[in-house]
Amino acid sequence: MSKSNNHILYIYLGIILQKISFLEGEHELAWHLRWRWFLGLLLIAVIASIMDCWSLAFCPLSLVAPLNGATIVTNTLFSIFVLNEKLGLRPGLCLTVVVVGVVLSAANGSTAERKQNPQNKNLTRNP
Repeated sequence: MSKSNNHILYIYLGIILQKISFLEGEHELAWHLRWRWFLGLLLIAVIASIMDCWSLAFCPLSLVAPLNGATIVTNTLFSIFVLNEKLGLRPGLCLTVVVVGVVLSAANGSTAERKQNPQNKNLTRNP
């Protein structure tokens, strides 16, 4: 996982914390006492969003956006190993399609950067 896409890990950890909160019975507590759920929300909504914006400073959107599909893949794989969930045939096939789509769209995404030409103030494309 590249440095610019570490937000995927925070999204995964947030989702897992929220699921563990539910499995531990915190859903029966008052909403302000559900500390695991709120920590998961913090990881997903705040930290992952900031890191997502930060990654856009280093890569074009055409490369960053398809890698957000990796969130689905990592969430599925880690839920199998961490939460001991089972993966059936149909979800496994769907996961394979997502992986192929992420790889193809990231590999074929535009990598050309645009810069502003100071002479005529038009955007020009660098090869």
